[in-house]
Amino acid sequence: MILCTECYIQQEGKILMLYRNKKEHDINEGKWLGVGGKFEPGESPEQCLLREVKEETGVTLTAFKLHGVMTFVTLDGSSEPLYIFIFTASAFSGEVGECNEGTLAWIDTDKVADLERWEGDRLFWDWIQQDAPFFSAYFEYDGDRLQKHSVTFYDDTRVLKSPGSIEEVRAQFQQEMKGTVALPGAERDGGGWSAHVIENCF
Repeated sequence: MILCTECYIQQEGKILMLYRNKKEHDINEGKWLGVGGKFEPGESPEQCLLREVKEETGVTLTAFKLHGVMTFVTLDGSSEPLYIFIFTASAFSGEVGECNEGTLAWIDTDKVADLERWEGDRLFWDWIQQDAPFFSAYFEYDGDRLQKHSVTFYDDTRVLKSPGSIEEVRAQFQQEMKGTVALPGAERDGGGWSAHVIENCF
């Protein structure tokens, strides 16, 4: 089990993305990611985030938000299971420099979806853009292909579970009724929402 952080830094309608093209034997080679990395012993998620962002970009975050936790599993054994804390950041100090793990680039927010990325990253990016509640997502891969996934959204004291496919999120996610977001896979039941547990297999 490996604990990690990943952060998407926002500035003037752009996102700072890292194209992984420098590290040998990199499971992420050829893909675009946020910045971040592995915990050091005794670190909190926030301490890891601040250290890794500083090491990879040269900047110090001054405003950031934790959106969820992702479980990343590979069936072929190419990586130990990863538990990744997903952040965005809206403010920082310093100047962006070079990264020894890849090429940093500011990408228009509406172009991020067009980049070469893990399939699961495309899903949670949609949730972040839709201002989803805090999520815990499970992604299971065979090589580069997403074989199975599920997600739980936590909305205040309620637990909402969703199949989480891109099409369903885009079509249904932003339905609102009496101030409550209707998630795919959740049905309204009296004064609240009843959750359905659904797993997608590809």
